[in-house]
Amino acid sequence: MASLPPQDEERFKDIAKQATADLIRNALRLPQLKLLSRIQHKTTARQALVYGGQDIVNPALPLVGAHTFIRSTLSDVADLFQLDTPAKQDAFHATVGSRIASKRKLFSLSQPHATNHAQCDISWFAYNSPVPGMSKRDFCVLESHNEIEIVDHSNIARRGWVRCIHSIDDIATYPSVPNMVRASIARSGLVCIETDTPGLLDVYYVLVPVLTGAGWNIATKRMAKRQVEKILRLEQFLAYQHLDMDCVRVISPSSKRQNAKLCTRCSKTLHLFRPKRQCHRCFEAMCPTCGCEWPLRGKKLFVCHDCFHPGMHDPSSGD
Repeated sequence: MASLPPQDEERFKDIAKQATADLIRNALRLPQLKLLSRIQHKTTARQALVYGGQDIVNPALPLVGAHTFIRSTLSDVADLFQLDTPAKQDAFHATVGSRIASKRKLFSLSQPHATNHAQCDISWFAYNSPVPGMSKRDFCVLESHNEIEIVDHSNIARRGWVRCIHSIDDIATYPSVPNMVRASIARSGLVCIETDTPGLLDVYYVLVPVLTGAGWNIATKRMAKRQVEKILRLEQFLAYQHLDMDCVRVISPSSKRQNAKLCTRCSKTLHLFRPKRQCHRCFEAMCPTCGCEWPLRGKKLFVCHDCFHPGMHDPSSGD
């Protein structure tokens, strides 16, 4: 892989560092912006709030962002975005990268290692537009992954991880591609922060398009909104990595389920409007909110949150 002159490497690292800091600022102020919609994942029942407003650095640029929670760890999220195996690439393309047609790393400015997932690259990627008749877009960007620590409103330091994408236009290494329109995004990406609940992450996804031509019209606004809504797919793909398919079995009626009066997870009373369900892995009886139906091997099987991601029980999946 080609290398850049040292002065250019340092300059691009500084740009990436500032873009990451600005992405975090944009993410944490999402609840102060206009609420555009509330969406819910059909399988996990997890909800996300979608907001719209202006970029904190350049108010002339529009911003769309989503906020939710996911059951995972910072290391699992960071590892998914390494894209160093076919499985991770498939998971990425099925979640936030579903419209990416091609992606190449042009320069590596820093490499991750065993104890730190921080990295910074200059990458190129092509994007398939979901709008019929609209040309493909391509981007030349700084892509940085960093472990962070922030102090919340309660003055508590919390660990986090961020993936920031920021377009650069002063590099001629990758020229424009025929039949594609060179596009730009600024201070966009994913911010994950640990919460007081072990294994539950506070997650923000921010997109700041740098617009040309028609500008912020209905089509581009819809595209941006659809992109940030993909945040809800992350939890499902991350959790599947922890589910041992061989431990999930079809169950038959049991006395344990028939006689249960309380949910074994949240201790709520089971009744007509909170019916009993039985986990296909641990066979415990519980209420519907303490588990999810997952498509496994052509069937939908109910698996409790504890079995789906051990040690990360989160009964309030609709938060």
